[in-house]
Amino acid sequence: MQLFKGKIKDFFFDEILIKNSLCFRNPKVQLKGLNLGFVQYLLRLLNTETDNNMKIRLLFTLSTLLRNNPQAQIKFLEYGGIETIIKLIDQTNSNKKIKMRVIELMNDLIIEKVRKKRHAQFYLIRIFIGSNNR
Repeated sequence: MQLFKGKIKDFFFDEILIKNSLCFRNPKVQLKGLNLGFVQYLLRLLNTETDNNMKIRLLFTLSTLLRNNPQAQIKFLEYGGIETIIKLIDQTNSNKKIKMRVIELMNDLIIEKVRKKRHAQFYLIRIFIGSNNR
């Protein structure tokens, strides 16, 4: 029976890796994953998974789904993503690699938001300057 459980776990690892590679820089697949509820699914797995290697894979998959995907980021917040992230950092059995992945993900999302805000401000300034030169 233990061998069978190991095979299921291996299959699950493979499934997560496939989802991860499909979402990576592919907006159509990110949208499909969002519509299928991957954000909520991945957060639930992160909350229940005990294997640190699996948590690292889940975090990577979640990050590929969230990056440059404002709709997924909103769902992340709605489904308690921040609470999950805090839990991962606070857990005493979390290894440093997990904590670093969590921090990198949050940092990347913050940088993404700041860049979008700056880009929007720059665009508005160009429109304003352009309309005053007429």
